[in-house]
Amino acid sequence: MTFLGKIRANIRPFAKDSEGVAIVEFALILPLFALLIVATWEATNAIAVKRKSTAAAAIIADLATQGNSLSSSDWSKLSSIFEKAMYPYTNYTRRVNLIGLKVDANKKVSVACSFGTTLLDANSLPDGLVIANSFYMMAATEVDYTVLYAGKGLYGGQQGFTNMTFRDDAVFAPRISSSIDC
Repeated sequence: MTFLGKIRANIRPFAKDSEGVAIVEFALILPLFALLIVATWEATNAIAVKRKSTAAAAIIADLATQGNSLSSSDWSKLSSIFEKAMYPYTNYTRRVNLIGLKVDANKKVSVACSFGTTLLDANSLPDGLVIANSFYMMAATEVDYTVLYAGKGLYGGQQGFTNMTFRDDAVFAPRISSSIDC
């Protein structure tokens, strides 16, 4: 009997035995299901953080335009609202900026006031909103989202999810007056 024949003779009893097939199939499928669950969890968290960041920018700009003036103490209240709007995702690095933009008769945009981390400037206003003699409050939020797994691959390359930065802007016009004193 040849070497190959001996191997076939030894394998033949295992080919007929069907016990343990389910456990082998489970062992093959389990890592895929685990990966699917972790990826779904991570994607859901990232979407939730992005949505909260978008909502926070709109909330801050909206609240800032509800009065005639905006002071440093008002800004500290608005920035604390940002922290509360991001709950329960408070363990990520966050930045927020609020600026008042004044457009003169020649359609030149200038910054009337600025609060928080500098994320915006006079060029941040969309071209479609550059209307002569207008005023806007613009809020920007930025959240550095850290993923659960952002490790190195088997050969040293980047593998898995990577960290993301979500940035959102919101522009509102004053409600009570034509501009806001700040």
